[in-house]
Amino acid sequence: MLWFGDFNRHHPCWEEVHNARTYNTDEFIAPLLDLINDYGMVMALPPFIPTIRNSAGNWTRPDNVWRNSGDHDPIISCNVDSHYLPPKCDHLPIITTIDVTIPRAENNTRRNFRDADWDLFNETLVGTLTSIDVPTRIESVDRFNKAVLDLEDAIYTATLMSIPETFPCPHTKRWWTKDLSKLRKAKNRISGKAFKWRDVPDHPIHQELKDITKRYVDEVDKTKKQHWEDWLENLTAEAVYKANKYATDSPSDYARTRIPPLKTNEPGNLASTNKDKAQILAEAFFPPPPADIDIPITQYPTPLTGIRFFTRQQIRRTVASLSPYKAPGMDSIPNIVLIKSIDHIIDHLFFIYRASMEFGFYHDRWRISETLVLRKPGRTAYDIAKSYRPIGLLNTTGKLLSTLIAADLSFLVEKHGLLPVNQFGGRPCHTTTDAIHLLTSKVKDAWRRGEVATALFLDVQSAFPNTMKFRLIHNMRTIGIPTQYVRLTDAMLTNRTTILSFDDYISDVPIDINNGTTQGCPLSMIYYSFYNMPLINSAKYRNETVIGFVDDCTLLATGPTLDDTHSIIKTMMERPNGCFEWSVSHNSPFELTKFATIDFPRKFSQPPTHHLSITKTNTDGSRTTQTIAPSSHHRFLGVLIDSKLNWKAQEHKVISAATNWTNQVKRLTKMNNGLRPSKARQLYLTVAVPRFTYAADVWYTIPRPSGTSRRMQGSVAITKRLASI
Repeated sequence: MLWFGDFNRHHPCWEEVHNARTYNTDEFIAPLLDLINDYGMVMALPPFIPTIRNSAGNWTRPDNVWRNSGDHDPIISCNVDSHYLPPKCDHLPIITTIDVTIPRAENNTRRNFRDADWDLFNETLVGTLTSIDVPTRIESVDRFNKAVLDLEDAIYTATLMSIPETFPCPHTKRWWTKDLSKLRKAKNRISGKAFKWRDVPDHPIHQELKDITKRYVDEVDKTKKQHWEDWLENLTAEAVYKANKYATDSPSDYARTRIPPLKTNEPGNLASTNKDKAQILAEAFFPPPPADIDIPITQYPTPLTGIRFFTRQQIRRTVASLSPYKAPGMDSIPNIVLIKSIDHIIDHLFFIYRASMEFGFYHDRWRISETLVLRKPGRTAYDIAKSYRPIGLLNTTGKLLSTLIAADLSFLVEKHGLLPVNQFGGRPCHTTTDAIHLLTSKVKDAWRRGEVATALFLDVQSAFPNTMKFRLIHNMRTIGIPTQYVRLTDAMLTNRTTILSFDDYISDVPIDINNGTTQGCPLSMIYYSFYNMPLINSAKYRNETVIGFVDDCTLLATGPTLDDTHSIIKTMMERPNGCFEWSVSHNSPFELTKFATIDFPRKFSQPPTHHLSITKTNTDGSRTTQTIAPSSHHRFLGVLIDSKLNWKAQEHKVISAATNWTNQVKRLTKMNNGLRPSKARQLYLTVAVPRFTYAADVWYTIPRPSGTSRRMQGSVAITKRLASI
């Protein structure tokens, strides 16, 4: 179901914050929101895209396109296009492309680990392990390779022998019963007889067909409804979150995203076959390293020593913390297998991982991955490769080693203070809200000194795929990372291959990965913290700050005037060892058109400053100048930062999120046949409250009485609005 039209309604869910004056009151917006909720509609045209320019010259959003969330998403692209604006018309045309292809998927069998008899599995595993070598210390690469192969083959053989198969079918319905199957067969039999008597309208078989057809339809509706109500009635505390996922997420599992024909570099040409699509996606996901890799000659500090091998207790503790049913890699061994069999394989894992740490051994199987192609949500068009992202599924035993190394590296860098204090994300006690607090405190400190501030939000293009192995290793050695971890990093990122998986298609030719880190590897976060460390450290003076959260980076400058802060930002970008130089030396091109800046003046009535201008020197000697207009607000780590730090834009965003969530979960909390009150309360406290109050310690002020009047101070308006939803 699709809705198109000029609804002439304005709401924070789709209207920009600077048009808050156009927001309709609850009396006018409620009927539309009720219709959206009743029919399960979601926006096909992404929010905050204006569709009309009024007589005053302001761009607003009265038009909308909605689609039914109960279907798969057929929208390839939905966006406004001013090029096709007809004469004497003020509404921009909305161009929508719909995918009407009907793909047919093959049914592949897989192992049903959720219904496995683990006693039988362990008994079978013990039998298969007796046929391989007893685990002992490994000192040669041949013995290491044999030990890994023997262990993984023994586990896989036990899986084939003891784990039942499941036969997923696209037509399988959880609510279907045997009685419905019998009734359908009876209906089909009578339908065949009625066809034979089609020339005799008065024959009683025709009435019999009408009766049984009506009965069949009624039974299907009744069974579906009863199954849903019974499932809600008997929900466990853990399954409540699955109900929330059903209500709020798209029905797709995102593992088999339908990819339309993709645009190629040649204008007018489309990649329509799976093989051509895989080639286009591979070029976007796995760019080659630069031809010239210039690593400076450096006198590295003495690496940290005293690194111990992973103990059996560490391995057991890490295995117990794994998510049991995460999708496995090419070995087809999920984490639940390691969890259930750890008592029998702990010695094998101990000596294998010890050899990796002691000698730098890394098995070739661990370098092979399967890359899932997932849609990036909220994009206006899905016929370009940049609208998709790769997630790597790694070999389970190899990924467990990466998890152990990531935990050790995280401990070492925090213990010895090896990373910049302004580097957040992927580190304990360095959360998103800490980064936001740092930004706001720097701005307010400048205001207290009678100064102003300017923030520039950077955008790194393809941060993880463009990570260079040799530069990463260089950065690790400059801060004294132990030799064992540096050596293993080199082994992990060498001679990697992958296959692409999308639309029930698996590429038949392995793709070489010569650059980047695997998105989905436990080490990718800590690796990127090492990689952009020089960028965070590029701030040299008291009035300069660089805040990093993984690949998100923000420059902040303070000074007497906004002209001064703009000059400081420009210097930070263009000077030697500055941001542009880091971008070139680390193969991390900036997306200049996506840069955003906010000025934080002390007197908000002062006239707007001129635009920020930065100049980049290209590799061929030419220069590119980018002019950036200051924004009134910008999304930073999930929070809308505004130039006044009054958080009005963030409050409207919270109201929008609260309205959407409330509409989505209404069908779970019906009075007669919804969740039990205790489960509804659990859902509210554990899902809704954290979602609405994210970073509330930054933007929310608890209402309190004023000392001089009866008026309340603090976040009074947002409190009342949330209470009314």
